Amino acid sequence: MNSGRFTPTDTVKLRASAARAIRTPNIADLFGGRGETFSGVADPCDAITASSTGNVAANCLSIAEVANRVAAEGAFNLTTIERQSTGGYIGGNEDVKEETSDSFSVGAIWQVTDEFSLTLDYYDIAVDDAIATTARTTVLNRCYGVDPSDFDATCGGAIRDTRGALTEVSSGTSNENDLSTKGLDIELSYKQEFAFGQLSADLIWNHLYEYVETSIESGEEIDYRGEVLTPTNRANLNLGYTVDDFAVSWRMKYWASSNDSNIEGNQNFSTGAPLDKFNRFPTVIYHDLSGTYNITAGTDVTLSVRNVFDKQPPVANQSSVSGASGINTVGEAYDVTGRYFQLSFTTKF
Repeated sequence: MNSGRFTPTDTVKLRASAARAIRTPNIADLFGGRGETFSGVADPCDAITASSTGNVAANCLSIAEVANRVAAEGAFNLTTIERQSTGGYIGGNEDVKEETSDSFSVGAIWQVTDEFSLTLDYYDIAVDDAIATTARTTVLNRCYGVDPSDFDATCGGAIRDTRGALTEVSSGTSNENDLSTKGLDIELSYKQEFAFGQLSADLIWNHLYEYVETSIESGEEIDYRGEVLTPTNRANLNLGYTVDDFAVSWRMKYWASSNDSNIEGNQNFSTGAPLDKFNRFPTVIYHDLSGTYNITAGTDVTLSVRNVFDKQPPVANQSSVSGASGINTVGEAYDVTGRYFQLSFTTKF
């Protein structure tokens, strides 16, 4: 890692760094147990007819159950239940290798006053051979896109029923993509002493310029900036006030409006139709409140209220790309518990 700092004035500090890092796969990447999933998966054979051409059509029609249904019905059109009923398993993969990253950042710290400071940091990070779980739809697309002479109808574990509908497709981790992300972090910090206590305020804001994923296999580039897990903007605001042995804090979490998927033509897995009105999540703001009382030196009690206003998460069911089975939302982005209280007692001796 190489870094440098420069202080042109007493109140301004400039900094820059460049680094290379290696992340070896962890135990879960390598040996994680296979868990069941029913998240959406698109069957490449859906809507295939006897007159369809190309490798995908030829491979689909080579499967007896699919060909029989096309002959009987004129097309292999899946029902809503069939689209929603493709289970499978996702887990570790012992063949996963390490990933490497090159990062660059440049920033500045401005101590505006003794009480107020502003920090800006621009970052540019590139990850090669990034470890990720291969989407089950990707497993199918790769399997069915090969030349018919190389086609394996099992696709490493895909199972169809007697009518040709997929009942199981499994996947796992792999060195799937190269990633490139650029963004700006902004932090504002303020502290002020008063006659009856101390006020503190911290705002951390992230603005994402890009989050590009490049498939190692196909070279296809997709910018996921603005999707639900990589929103354009997100922020945390922390407010605190301390009076003698009592401290209270208020935290706001901001998650900007986002897309379920940026990929043009991605399907609603319930209907097979292109995603449209189901493809947008609203801006969400959560509020957390906590109060701590120091009973003695080293002993305190804290009461916390998470999600004070009981904000319900946006719906993202199995018809969406990002939704998780069972919770019907995106648990990595939104609170799935609702309002809850926590009382804790801490002592040191």
